Amino acid sequence: MYRELPVEEAYHIQTGGPLIMIASVSEDGTADVMTAAWNAPFDTDQPLVVLDKSHTTSANILATGRYVICIVSDADTKSAFAAGSCKGRDVGDKFEAKGIPSRKSAKLGLKVPDGCLAYIECELKESEKPMFEKYGILVGKAVGVEADEKYWPEGAGDFREGMKHEVHHVSGSVLIRGGEITG
Repeated sequence: MYRELPVEEAYHIQTGGPLIMIASVSEDGTADVMTAAWNAPFDTDQPLVVLDKSHTTSANILATGRYVICIVSDADTKSAFAAGSCKGRDVGDKFEAKGIPSRKSAKLGLKVPDGCLAYIECELKESEKPMFEKYGILVGKAVGVEADEKYWPEGAGDFREGMKHEVHHVSGSVLIRGGEITG
């Protein structure tokens, strides 16, 4: 037996990818970070994220063309919730305002939350800018990738250990973690 649901609940059935934080910087140098759940690979070096166009992060990315996708660890969802609890335009640097530990990303030098499973440093391709401006669909070009060596050990060839610690958004403040590897 199946229960019929309102179509507005469809996104609760299909997870949008792991919970991520997106770090960006404004033209005047103010660091920002937000939490997002709708993301997926678009191509091998082109991550896709869907963002509300009204977010400070969206404005920063449109202005600078640079951002970092930070894969949240199940051990540090506190920072993810802190980043999602306010707007950058209201508090300035969210890292400072919310006490989120940070470090600099390897290639772009953006402030990112410390302790994430992995980081994908991206640039917005000029050809993808109109789609982001119109629909909030952000397809970037990866220019640098880092993974915690505990979760991508030398010779591993994949992120299966890291995936055990990814979290997925269910609803509100409810998250789920998988972890069992098959095959």
